[in-house]
Amino acid sequence: MTKNEFLNRLRDSLKGYSEKEVDNSIEYYSEMIDDRIEDGVSEEDAVASLGDLNEIIKSIKVNMPLKSVIKAKVSESKEKRGGSGLSASSIILIILFFPIWLPLLLVPISLIFAFMFVLWALDGVLFGVGAAGILSIVLRVVQAVTAAITLEPLTAVGAIGAGLLGLGAGILLIVAGIAFAKSLARLFVGTMKGIKGIIIGNKRSK
Repeated sequence: MTKNEFLNRLRDSLKGYSEKEVDNSIEYYSEMIDDRIEDGVSEEDAVASLGDLNEIIKSIKVNMPLKSVIKAKVSESKEKRGGSGLSASSIILIILFFPIWLPLLLVPISLIFAFMFVLWALDGVLFGVGAAGILSIVLRVVQAVTAAITLEPLTAVGAIGAGLLGLGAGILLIVAGIAFAKSLARLFVGTMKGIKGIIIGNKRSK
């Protein structure tokens, strides 16, 4: 397959999606092919080295913004119906069963967002406790200075020790909070990709 054939098939398979996103994908793969040709690879081999076209198309769609995916799916459905919108009978059924399908739709969405909220709240607690531990060193230093002035060396040493322990625990909690936040971000991205994958469907693009 030549470069132009590959890019044309790629563009045709992405009809209905954001033009800007499609152009970015076309430019990205065009540059990849050009780079490999400059390295001495033939045009056909450069294209073949990119992998299966269907998998590339599916990967691009999954990484598209959710709004663009839904818009393209609606456009695709309209094309399958010959460009017509919903029939009168379909609209009537949607209205009649509104009290049933709306809660069924909202429940899983609400559960997902509630679960994510709880996780982010937990991460916030880690940061909060960690920050309190780090700030405690200030109070302990003040306590130690006061104890030193009043000639209480053991109290001063104990205050410094407690402050250092709080500082260490605080730093550990902050580091844990950052790692947890990164994991949550990956979970969110994976969830969004999963939702887009369900919308797009498991069928390979032709």
